[in-house]
Amino acid sequence: MFKIGDRVKVIDQPDIIGTIIRYDSGNKVVIRDEDDSWAEEGEDPTLVFRQSELTQDGLEEPVDFYYREELTQAVADAKNRLDKIDFNALESDQEEMLLESIIKDLKELDTRLKGRNPYPTHDVEDKDDDDTAGMLEGLING
Repeated sequence: MFKIGDRVKVIDQPDIIGTIIRYDSGNKVVIRDEDDSWAEEGEDPTLVFRQSELTQDGLEEPVDFYYREELTQAVADAKNRLDKIDFNALESDQEEMLLESIIKDLKELDTRLKGRNPYPTHDVEDKDDDDTAGMLEGLING
C-alpha cells in the first residue's frame, strides 16, 4: 500500500514517474507526473493508476521536482518584482539596506536553484583594482 507523498513509477510504462498526491476511488491513486510536457499550460499533470500498476523498485532518492520547480519560479518572480522597486519609496537607510540584502539573497538563491554557482571564480591577477571592483559589482548585480 502506497502513501501520499510516495514517489512511484508505472510498471508497464517506466518512463512515467510521479508522486502520489491523493487517493482516488477503489484501489486507485492520483500521481503528479514529473514530466509535465504533455499537459496543457496551467494544467496540473496528474494521472490516475491502480496501485497494482505502480512500483517503487529501481527509483533513486526521492526528489519532488514539481515543488522544486514551483519554488524556483516563486523565487525568480520575487527577485524580478523586487528589482523594480523604487528605492525612493523607502523611508530610511536601514530599509534600503534591508531591501538590498533581500534582493542580493534572492539573486543568490535563484542562481543556486538553477544549479549554478553564484560565486564563480575568475582569474583576476592581471587586472587592476578598478577592473576587479567592476567585475565583482557585475557579478553581484547579475
